[in-house]
Amino acid sequence: MRNNHVEVSLEIRDFDDISLEELSAILGMQPSKVYRKGEKVSSNFAIKSPINRWLIHAYADQKLLPDFEEQMDTLLAIVKARQEAFISLCHRYTCEIKCAVHVYFRNGESIPSVHLESRHRDLLHLLRAEFDVDIYCFSKQPSKLRG
Repeated sequence: MRNNHVEVSLEIRDFDDISLEELSAILGMQPSKVYRKGEKVSSNFAIKSPINRWLIHAYADQKLLPDFEEQMDTLLAIVKARQEAFISLCHRYTCEIKCAVHVYFRNGESIPSVHLESRHRDLLHLLRAEFDVDIYCFSKQPSKLRG
């Protein structure tokens, strides 16, 4: 696995009138991760989630992440397969495509590209989704591969 990589996910948040389970049932799929309002975001931290959040990662195997474009195409295919449900939910609640860019200094790898093709911009427009890019820079290589 490359150390420099991009992780893309789709998030639906800011809903209180339906449960996370109901949202999953409407979409006919299980999320990659959920955050329940008022519950701890991780067993390692005392921080509680201020809102409900439902996320689907663009690529299930986080050890073999493809480039940004392929992950966006995967999200596009997921949404198109359940288009009416996604449109309904994303127009009612906050929807966001999240992009995390991980860069390790001086590792000989190129910096991952984040370039939105027109089909990806169309997806954002269709869902009325926000687009967020977070860049994480690390001075050392990870001590072990993510699992």
